[in-house]
Amino acid sequence: MEGVIFELTNAQLKQLDEKEAGYHREIVQASYGNRALDVATYVADQDKVNDNLSPSKEYLNVIISAAESHELSAGYIDNLRLSLKN
Repeated sequence: MEGVIFELTNAQLKQLDEKEAGYHREIVQASYGNRALDVATYVADQDKVNDNLSPSKEYLNVIISAAESHELSAGYIDNLRLSLKN
């Protein structure tokens, strides 16, 4: 898994909490260079998980665009693009 780490204020986190209905914030450990950081991520609420659902093409395009602009690996971006075809 690849991603981007942002530094947010408590007010910004509260706004995300409100926007991300059906998800909850969890603290996970991420690698940043040779450092391990505790970071927040959003995880689907267990009662909302449905393995038969996929992200919309619009949402996947947003994720792909962000991955490209933050220069995530080509392999990771290619895997995201494959999701568009399914």
